[in-house]
Amino acid sequence: MVGDTFDSIIGLFPKLIPDATLNSDGWWSFIGPYGKSKVKFNQNKSLGILDHEYIDEESSWNMPMRIIPNGDFSDVIIILKKPE
Repeated sequence: MVGDTFDSIIGLFPKLIPDATLNSDGWWSFIGPYGKSKVKFNQNKSLGILDHEYIDEESSWNMPMRIIPNGDFSDVIIILKKPE
């Protein structure tokens, strides 16, 4: 189940931001609310790690994300910490 959830989240990103372009360096580039933005997923599917880094013209965020098996389903945990 973790793998299915993992794949669904990765596949959802370009649907949420249709103008996002995946670059050869693994960063997704797009125009966000604060101008030029980019996101990169630092992932390990077998461990359920789907951390991502977000950078725009005003800030940058590191967001830990974990996918944890829970019976026939998975729980997703995201930690959001506002940058200074």
